[in-house]
Amino acid sequence: MNKLIFTLLVSASCFAQKIDVSVKDSITGARTIFTELPKAVSADESETIVNNGVVFFSAGYQDVKVKDALKGLYLVSLNIVHRDKRVGCLKQESGKVVLVLEDGSEITCSQVSATDCDPVGFMSDFILVQKDGNEADMKANFLKLQTVLIKKIRVITSETTIPFVVKQQARLQLREHFKLVAAELAK
Repeated sequence: MNKLIFTLLVSASCFAQKIDVSVKDSITGARTIFTELPKAVSADESETIVNNGVVFFSAGYQDVKVKDALKGLYLVSLNIVHRDKRVGCLKQESGKVVLVLEDGSEITCSQVSATDCDPVGFMSDFILVQKDGNEADMKANFLKLQTVLIKKIRVITSETTIPFVVKQQARLQLREHFKLVAAELAK
């Protein structure tokens, strides 16, 4: 019986999510929200969300000022340990990830963070739409990710595509990141 309770507690802790950053500017109303992203240097590799590598995940939202108006960006952040000098860079102008969903659809996400050419790992942010996409499409993708699970993540670098298969138990965890951001936005 104690073994069963311990197993349930450990399983539940794998799905525990929390907001890491939630800031609202009192003057402009701009918001920044991110769920917690484990750092590879301090995280246990058992916390990885994929079967075939080391990837840590976070979801977020950030208002940016564009021509005197706020534009909302829905984001994912990935901390990827690849330990391979041959994979090249995640470049701001061309780096992207493709989220392959359980319903067979895909969401292509464009890199918005600085170029990262680290030979050991990448830490990058991606908006939930292609570079030529619009805010409505990005929000629709965010809403979809609250109901449809991510089964694969393809990371497209300057040299290759790295396919990662999301662990079955982590798929629910990823969905909870988006639900948590939505709940925080509703406050």
